[in-house]
Amino acid sequence: MTEPRALERDPMTGAALRCTRERLGLTTRWLADHLDVAERSVHRWESGEWPVPDGVRLAVELLTARHDVLVEALLADVDALPDPLLVTYRTDADADAIGTPDVAGYPAAWHRAAVGRVLAVRPGATVVYRVP
Repeated sequence: MTEPRALERDPMTGAALRCTRERLGLTTRWLADHLDVAERSVHRWESGEWPVPDGVRLAVELLTARHDVLVEALLADVDALPDPLLVTYRTDADADAIGTPDVAGYPAAWHRAAVGRVLAVRPGATVVYRVP
């Protein structure tokens, strides 16, 4: 049986929240909308003015896990091609118009951030925009 203490984690700091949000390519406005809170709340958490609620930490961990899945899928695509090619989205409107599942509900910057992570480990890949 798992001890209750094993399920607890240290609270997320405001700095960690901001670094994670930025690494995921998300704006404070998008995160606030996603969490159904005021954008000012996100700013207060990130500045350290307010502690980051545990529910927010959990939501950000889920977003991080989803982003990791996207990165792994992009890596698999790149590794399957003789001439590695990454296709991403220039704008949110382009991503919405194309409507692919990997960006549904997320801003184009979410996908570009994932592509950036792939480029960090596969620097020879070519990146182009997918436009409608």
